[in-house]
Amino acid sequence: MQPAIFDSGDRTSTMPKAHQESSFAFFNRIQGDFWAAVRIRMQMWANEVPEEDYADFRGRLRSGDDYQFNSVYLELYLHESLRRAGYAITVHPSTPSGRKPDFYASRADGSFYLEAIAPAPSPAAKAKAARLARLYDVIDKTGDPGWGLWLENIEAADTTPSGAKLRSAIRAWLHTLDTAQHTDIRERPRLEWEGNGWEIALTAFPRNAEGRRSKIERSIGVYPAIGGFIDDSSPIKQALGRKDQAYGDLQKPLMIAVGVYQFDRDRWGTANALWGHEAFELLTNDPTAPGRPVRQPDGYFGTPDEWRHTNISGVLVVNQLQPTHFSSADVSLWLHPAPTAPLPASIGWPVDLVTLTTDGITTHQPSVSPSQFFELPDVWPPGEAFPEDIAATQSEGGPSS
Repeated sequence: MQPAIFDSGDRTSTMPKAHQESSFAFFNRIQGDFWAAVRIRMQMWANEVPEEDYADFRGRLRSGDDYQFNSVYLELYLHESLRRAGYAITVHPSTPSGRKPDFYASRADGSFYLEAIAPAPSPAAKAKAARLARLYDVIDKTGDPGWGLWLENIEAADTTPSGAKLRSAIRAWLHTLDTAQHTDIRERPRLEWEGNGWEIALTAFPRNAEGRRSKIERSIGVYPAIGGFIDDSSPIKQALGRKDQAYGDLQKPLMIAVGVYQFDRDRWGTANALWGHEAFELLTNDPTAPGRPVRQPDGYFGTPDEWRHTNISGVLVVNQLQPTHFSSADVSLWLHPAPTAPLPASIGWPVDLVTLTTDGITTHQPSVSPSQFFELPDVWPPGEAFPEDIAATQSEGGPSS
């Protein structure tokens, strides 16, 4: 019998995930029917993986690296989707190049290779995120029941901030404040702190009576706004570039699944990545003529005059895939306009099918919902993630799940 993904034993913790805590560590220790259902579902999916591949999937889920966790969860999601769609699945099939994609899926109406990839942060970006996560955890544990904290601005440094000094400064400052004198949230008291190259500005607001009683409440109520231009297209193109020539001539359709976590669901970034950025063309010889929307020739698939990467039959974009709500992920399959080997007419699981025509982008929605496809009950996961009655007794422990 294969060892389970998650540890057995009593679970008493109901605290939300800390910023530095890995996804596996969180799912492994959190109690409640809501979280137990998530663990059971993940185990069910993993049990369908061939025995010789199970240890690899389990090990990467338990690694403590969230990038690995998200990547493996994406693979489990795809494997389960293929299985439910009636495919015979080979995990890590051999290819003429000697490289092994994630899956080969075969069915009476067609077959294809499937490679999954999640864009990985650079080492510098990962280190920066780790420093910021530590800072958030330090501030979150200030622990003053009377006040919530509003982080207005953070100027980060390449060093680790002194957590003890920062927390002590915040606590000492809050101790000087009187909640009765600061009832207008528009006029919040402000603290500015500097240390180890970091500059932090935060304000405080009084908690209501319910918030003061809660054992689960965090100190941070509002995080700083992040400005700047959001580029959703480049990570997709970079991820595809890591895999598009990895397997040589497969003589079969190849689908690449890209797992992303984009805030917007308008798919604007994906369209830019695959078919080129939007532009507006004006006729210079007739300034009175109406312009027309066009796409620039910087898309991954190229242009009608010069299609590129025709060995990629389609790109499956899986956005916001979460173990707790996988059925609400935004999943879309973008078909190459001129693939060397086309995919089957229907891949058999609920995805939005996106094609490029002379009239623009056309989307066909599936006839079955993800909840129906995965045979989920009307309410899943059951119960609440962080019930208030459990939160009120957190310090005394509670029932395990």
